[in-house]
Amino acid sequence: MQYADVDSSTLDYARRFSGSLGAWLLERQSEVLLQLLTTVRGQQTSSYALLDVGGGHGQIARVFSEKRQPSLTVLGSDSTCSLLLRDLIDSNRVRFEAGDLLQSPFADQSFDVVTCIRLLPHCDEWRMLIRELCRLSKDAVVVDYPPVVSSNVMYPLLFSLKRAAEGNTRTFRIFAHREIDEAFAANGFRRVERVGQFFWPMVLHRVLKSPFLSSLLEKPARALGLQRLLGNPSMALFSRRVV
Repeated sequence: MQYADVDSSTLDYARRFSGSLGAWLLERQSEVLLQLLTTVRGQQTSSYALLDVGGGHGQIARVFSEKRQPSLTVLGSDSTCSLLLRDLIDSNRVRFEAGDLLQSPFADQSFDVVTCIRLLPHCDEWRMLIRELCRLSKDAVVVDYPPVVSSNVMYPLLFSLKRAAEGNTRTFRIFAHREIDEAFAANGFRRVERVGQFFWPMVLHRVLKSPFLSSLLEKPARALGLQRLLGNPSMALFSRRVV
């Protein structure tokens, strides 16, 4: 049983994304996710079943509940992971299931699309997790992860700054893009697209505490394509079929 999502399903974790800066960070994350899903699903927003694995943080659930996505299920490793989703669950906008993230209670290909955000770098058995994501998905899987080819090359220094800025951050694994691609390929999935979210270290944005200044910093890198190629975290879309 993996409980890597318990920490990210707490109020303490949610506070890291409070205020205007937190909203700005999540807006970029949502923008990239919706862009990737449009690639594989077109403009369909209400006719497919989506599973968010380890999504007790609510960051993805709230994007789709606001769009009235009717088939949204969140899988958490423990019932406590539903805390931040109570309003969505009570209003029947989100279905929550508790179960082993590596051996979930769902049949093969139960969902059209599976998302897994903010979990891979904290999961010791990340290859097993990817295998489970692929088993559950009929069409596509979207994951995010911190890549080596990014500001993470300065991980030791940046992690110390990140801990100082956040106070309660966890250590995390950094991935080579090839590792993720190969893990999905082993389960019959091919990468369709990959997008970096922020060119500059996220800890810098947290220190600045200004969406305006952060946007000014990111704008040139985005215009030059550096944000997309070298950004962190990376969000990647994998599909069973060529798109």
